Amino acid sequence: MKRRGFYVYIRTSTVKQGIEGVSLEVQREQACNLARQKGVEVTKVFSEMETAAKQGRPVFTQMMKELRAGVAEGLILHKIDRGARNLREWSDITDLIELGVKVYFVHDSIDLNTRGGRLTGDMLAAVAADYVRNLREETKKGLVGRLKQGIWPFSAPLGYVNNGGGKPKTIDPLRGLLVRQAFELYATGKYTIKSLRLKLHDLGLRTSSGKPLSKQSLTCVFHNRFYYGSLQLRSTGEQFPGVHQPLISKVLFDNVQTVLDGRIWRKASRHNFLYRGDITCALCSYRLVGEKQKSHVYYRCHSKQCAGTSFREERVTASMERDLKLLLRFVETYPGLEAALRVAIARRKKESANAHQVLLLRRSKIEDRFSALMDAFIDGVLDKEAYILKKNELLNSKADVSQLIEQSERGELPVATYAEYYLELAIQLRRMAFLNSPSDARQLSRCVTSNFHAKGKTVALQWESRFEHVLDQAKLITSAHPRTEPRTIEYFTKLLMGDIDVTRQ
Repeated sequence: MKRRGFYVYIRTSTVKQGIEGVSLEVQREQACNLARQKGVEVTKVFSEMETAAKQGRPVFTQMMKELRAGVAEGLILHKIDRGARNLREWSDITDLIELGVKVYFVHDSIDLNTRGGRLTGDMLAAVAADYVRNLREETKKGLVGRLKQGIWPFSAPLGYVNNGGGKPKTIDPLRGLLVRQAFELYATGKYTIKSLRLKLHDLGLRTSSGKPLSKQSLTCVFHNRFYYGSLQLRSTGEQFPGVHQPLISKVLFDNVQTVLDGRIWRKASRHNFLYRGDITCALCSYRLVGEKQKSHVYYRCHSKQCAGTSFREERVTASMERDLKLLLRFVETYPGLEAALRVAIARRKKESANAHQVLLLRRSKIEDRFSALMDAFIDGVLDKEAYILKKNELLNSKADVSQLIEQSERGELPVATYAEYYLELAIQLRRMAFLNSPSDARQLSRCVTSNFHAKGKTVALQWESRFEHVLDQAKLITSAHPRTEPRTIEYFTKLLMGDIDVTRQ
């Protein structure tokens, strides 16, 4: 193939420079003027709006491929740093000389066919490459500086809006609420990523084209620590505390991570059976699936080795009501327990002020440890990898403690949770409404049970450990020949207030 004409390559570093500026037109005009002075014809102009600091520019790559194939006899570049700011691409350009391709520069009057011209070009290319390296380092310093100020220097994540350079991101008044709702819905374990995308689309959280968010986009949202107030560099994993307003709590973020990790059953169901997702096979630990046949609901284990585990819904209800009746007998036997619990709860609430001060002290100690860690890193005692690992650990601890402090200040910290559950349970049991409504009975038992366990044709409630002791006492009360002395009100008060370690009972 006979070589014909010269190629011209022009470039700007950013799209903005190419669209709003005149750089590309100036480069084109000056290159064509040089072609006329040399008496050569320009057959094709390659223009690109991409930094030369990185490899893989598609237009440049295509041009070099055609030049190596002998399509054109020469190449005109505006300057050396317009064609290459990394030494590998400069090497590609100089290799063209060996192939007989002529290379001219508008502003760099050098002849690459001579030893002196090649040396000058190599020096200019080295300077350009060093400029890029220095620019990259300065850019990194600027980004890290912003992160240390608690400001995210990149585009705002979904649910936040940009406010210009150097300013914290703020919550989008509409999309922010929908992103928070996405976290809350997914944390329930009732949605898959796929089903939640469609749910969010119906609620109004969509792409700019009106389509549902992609599975990858939604997964990235759920993994982004920015939403609870932490900034994390993807390249190093290093975290920084942000100054922007968190969209969710760290507790909610951690719950979502638990669901993402697959530790919570989240299979969607077409039927809203009363005990859907509540019954676990004692042999294989799989959840039993509800099925409706001939107006009755059956729960079956679909594991091959547990094919005999199957029963009607009424059997589950009967087992639950049997235990609730035992608890009712316990409540009637220990009427003074409620008054004792109220006194203990009031005393515990007074102590919560001291607990709040302890939390403040814990946070202060974490901040002191962070300062000491920084000093150790500066003094060279710790390498960067160990520093980042420990720093992230301290930041997560601080976030957890700060969350507890905020809850304490809002009066949201649970105080003697099991004692309060018992008081509510006692009131509901005395109403005996659960005897006529299986759904009310199930709702009542959720406070004090974790699940149902099934084996063969039998099913039983799995009680929370503290209420397991209460249930044992209830069985003792109803026994015709009790083998031990009943426990005291003082014992059950301590038990439900959490002052007795049930794991050692």
